Amino acid sequence: MKNTYRVQYMTKAEYMDYMGGAMFCNINTIDVKAESAQEAVNAVKAMHPDMVVNENPRTVAEIEAENKAWEEKFRAEEEKKAAAKARREARDIANGITPEKRKAINNLKRHENNVKGLEYQIAELMKELEIEKKIVERKKAEIEKM
Repeated sequence: MKNTYRVQYMTKAEYMDYMGGAMFCNINTIDVKAESAQEAVNAVKAMHPDMVVNENPRTVAEIEAENKAWEEKFRAEEEKKAAAKARREARDIANGITPEKRKAINNLKRHENNVKGLEYQIAELMKELEIEKKIVERKKAEIEKM
């Protein structure tokens, strides 16, 4: 039984870029009907002898099944996010919180967190300042002894 394999290939220069970690490479694909994966690879090598061919092709059915699974997973995540947002909005409405008030509350929380972060940074800098003052005093004392 012949399967349709999707075989990838590229030029040697593109392959070297790809193996070197290049972000964007021109990967060509071709669908080949063959009895086995190796037969599909050999067919593409015969068609494009100057190209580097991926030795592990996958069937089109496998690829489509994987893509469908990813789409279903993405849809499920989106639905989960939408349901959580709807629950949040329903809870806000039940508690009498309007969208404008929710936005104001979130802005307030953001600013409060910024204040906490800046206070922490100030405390750390004060510690460093005290250490530097002690070093300066010690150096002054050493200079006076000379």
